[in-house]
Amino acid sequence: MDGLCHLPARQLIRLMTSGEVSCREVVQAHLVQIGRVNPVLNALVEAADPERCLQLAAHADTTVAQGRSLGAAHGLPVAVKDVMRVAGLACSGGSGALRAVADADATAVSRLRAEGAIVLGLTNVPELGPEFS
Repeated sequence: MDGLCHLPARQLIRLMTSGEVSCREVVQAHLVQIGRVNPVLNALVEAADPERCLQLAAHADTTVAQGRSLGAAHGLPVAVKDVMRVAGLACSGGSGALRAVADADATAVSRLRAEGAIVLGLTNVPELGPEFS
């Protein structure tokens, strides 16, 4: 399961949409990896609710079992830079002074979700990194 974190996105999507690997397994592997390395790296500065991520993965698995796909990013776990708003997560643009829980997704995040991606959290950026959108 650990190897799932190191596969290219296209390969993961192919494996998940074919049913060779469950979306739940892929998301779980990424959550475990985050738990293992993030305390040292501090790459993820805000994490999504793991249970909600696993629920979304289970929905993606059900969709595959019904012979359908959620979209081009079917079940793919992603993390986005903390310069984009993600509904329900405390976004900061790299500055504690700007930290606030977003009430809506940035356009790019909305489009990722519409294609079936599962947002695991926000990644670190330099303070006051490029445009906070």
